[in-house]
Amino acid sequence: MSNARISSSPKEFNTQITRMNARLQALAPTSPPPPGTPIYYFTYYGLSSTNGSDFNNKYLFWSTPLTGLYAQYNNPVTSSSTVKNQVKTWIKNFRAFADPLLNIIAASPNATTDDEAIFNLVLNINRKHPTHTHTKIVDACFTDWTGSGGGNMKAGSRSTTDTKRHSLAEGADGVQYAYMILNDTPENIANNIATAVAANLAATNARTANPSLPAPIPVPLPLAPPQHPDDGANQEFFSGATHQFTFGASNKGKYLYTWSRWYNSKHPEIAGDWNARQVELIN
Repeated sequence: MSNARISSSPKEFNTQITRMNARLQALAPTSPPPPGTPIYYFTYYGLSSTNGSDFNNKYLFWSTPLTGLYAQYNNPVTSSSTVKNQVKTWIKNFRAFADPLLNIIAASPNATTDDEAIFNLVLNINRKHPTHTHTKIVDACFTDWTGSGGGNMKAGSRSTTDTKRHSLAEGADGVQYAYMILNDTPENIANNIATAVAANLAATNARTANPSLPAPIPVPLPLAPPQHPDDGANQEFFSGATHQFTFGASNKGKYLYTWSRWYNSKHPEIAGDWNARQVELIN
């Protein structure tokens, strides 16, 4: 994403993220009337529900009155050098997060010239296209994860044509990651779900047989592992073949569920296929 799309100035960035999120969370023109299922602009553009909620959550973290990061930055009492550095880093990370999403919007057949102003981009149909064509990235993405303690994990990717070092596949300028952090392995979570389901069924059957028993309190089911990259996983793009993730010490000992694929931030339509799900222990 070019620097012209999203400003690094906190004041200008605040205006941009507010304008963008308001559009994404608004009802699209094709949304059916109640009680139909609403269609929001983020879906209208081709973004996933996870993309839409992630954008909104980041907006709330930034803009919530009094407690949001921008409010802390603007308040002379709380605007310390630490907060200012946090703002600078946060905007940088947000730009990396928003880059693939803005590219999808730019390529969407439903986007209009109004969206060019709202999202500060140029629609693909209005660009001067080069004469050469772009083809889908065919190389598989192999990603290995190494931990350095404290919840820090480094991802390094290589293609089928480079077996010795981390390097980008032809046509890619970075890697898109999909990830979720859970407390246990897939096998243990499956066993815990089965145990909870069995306990709930037994309690229900017991009360059916003896209605005088108090209503059972359901045993909560643990969150099931994601089965594909769009199954509730966070999706982020980072340039280059390697990236250092800081998940925090609180996630040490938990399990990282990930997918990755080669990605071209300027031409998201040629992104490679997602690799198979990986599960890594965060150390």
